[in-house]
Amino acid sequence: MKIKWQPIVKAKSSILFQWYVFEGHKGKWFQSSLNLKIGLTNGKIVSDEIFIDLNEWAKLEEFLASKVKADKNFLKNFIGLCLQRSDELIKTSKRVRQVEDWQKVDSDRLLSLYRKYQNSVLNLMPFLNAILVLDGILKKEIVISLETDLGIKDKNEQDLLLSKLVIPKKKSYFVKENERILKTALKVQENKQVDIKQDIKDYLKRYAWISSIAYLKPFLTESDVMRKVEILLRENPEEKLAQIEQTKKKKQEGYEGAFDQIKRSRRLVELVDLACEFIYLQTYRFDVFSIAHYQVYPLFGEIGRRFGLKVEELVYLTGEEIVKLVEGKAEVDKEEIKNRIKNYALIEEGGKYTLLSGGEVTKVVGEIVEGTTVKGMVASRGRATGEAKLVTEVEDVSKVNRGDIIISPMTHPKLIVAITKAAGIITDFGGMLCHAAIVAREFGIPCVVGTGNATKVFKDGDLVEVNAYDGTARKL
Repeated sequence: MKIKWQPIVKAKSSILFQWYVFEGHKGKWFQSSLNLKIGLTNGKIVSDEIFIDLNEWAKLEEFLASKVKADKNFLKNFIGLCLQRSDELIKTSKRVRQVEDWQKVDSDRLLSLYRKYQNSVLNLMPFLNAILVLDGILKKEIVISLETDLGIKDKNEQDLLLSKLVIPKKKSYFVKENERILKTALKVQENKQVDIKQDIKDYLKRYAWISSIAYLKPFLTESDVMRKVEILLRENPEEKLAQIEQTKKKKQEGYEGAFDQIKRSRRLVELVDLACEFIYLQTYRFDVFSIAHYQVYPLFGEIGRRFGLKVEELVYLTGEEIVKLVEGKAEVDKEEIKNRIKNYALIEEGGKYTLLSGGEVTKVVGEIVEGTTVKGMVASRGRATGEAKLVTEVEDVSKVNRGDIIISPMTHPKLIVAITKAAGIITDFGGMLCHAAIVAREFGIPCVVGTGNATKVFKDGDLVEVNAYDGTARKL
């Protein structure tokens, strides 16, 4: 069957991380991690735009839906396995970090340590995209239960209930990090002479990794944290903390009221609880990759040192290339790495890879989509009008002003500073449990997700109206 490419997100990613994504979704790793006889063999990233094969994803959705139907414990077991594989990756990476003198490590041990880390990463990878597929399956199951058990068939009523019911019950790393830095800023606000050096060290010990995305961007430093504190001081941390508590209270009240409407359906209650768990996993499993990368950074540093590469250059090799390098079966091509850093395309078709760099990438760049209106799924109800700002990476955060409409392939925690200023959010990809939907509901921001092409229809400066009642957005 011909590959049907669909762009799902635009985000900067190192070649190494993206190779892990593609490799980790092959049948070998689905079998190893989930004991499932399924896998993905097609995928591509071109100039930071990531594509899936819709035909393959349809097969994966059909396969996973059959498992959910056949085994009432499938979703619960999936969650448990995801947490288990995440824990294994963190433990493996921490063991790697315990090496005291890297220069005394011989090549065989260096390769062994790298392979252990890589295998742990690949064992967690099937959960990265499987969660996105199960998001849609889980929503369908919830809708069926709403209709058959409670007779709620109106789509707007269903969406309103879900927006109140499907909220995170556990704090994500982002929420904990945000609260911690706010409390540090409040400490300074209350006493300008207070010494927060230890607070900053404690913060970095827990969250220095939080600025890194897909093995790119440097880890946070003390001066970075101090700048965060200074920014928060200008925005009144006491007021922000009060807003957080008020939002929590409002969400809990909304949840309790909605729960009263569904509590007579045991199956629906179980499904909603699972959806809340999936919300946590949406960000958690991605954060685990960043935490693990932070822990093994000295390993990457030593491999790079031995071959005259910085870590920032090493991550533009595939995992297979790194293994061959350490084995002595390949040599470093610095010119090729420079070209890859400028631009690259990694294409997997039938499990086989093609890697293009520099000017060669233009051969596989997709067509531009024209239009003025998009339609998607309501993630958080409301209506808003504002100036469009395309946000795909951390560098785009600074251009977002209060009242703007964020247009993004798919949001992630690193964009939260921009999101909290926005009057509305529109994404290309995502569903009920995606990051944009979660954050929009937490902050009461009108949000439409899963439009498929919003980042191609709208551009910076367009006046855009978001109608998060009927799931549309249009250029005015």
